[in-house]
Amino acid sequence: MGKQRIYIVRDQSVEQAVYDEDLDAFREIIEDGADFREEKFDSEEETTAYVSGLYAGIDQRSPAGFIVLYESEESDTPFIDILKEQ
Repeated sequence: MGKQRIYIVRDQSVEQAVYDEDLDAFREIIEDGADFREEKFDSEEETTAYVSGLYAGIDQRSPAGFIVLYESEESDTPFIDILKEQ
């Protein structure tokens, strides 16, 4: 398998837009200047370890303030396409 790619988007509103599958709201958040970045890993294990570290110490009952989108997840593709337009 090739490189694993994830996209991390930091914004207080972004989680709800993704969970609601609201592409218009997501696009607006990104266009308003939400911070995002792409990360590449050599294996799924490296990706999992990195993402686990991002969520370390965060109360699961509270919003994290960011969302991780996986290039390998079909449901994340429309959101990633919006990021790639930027």
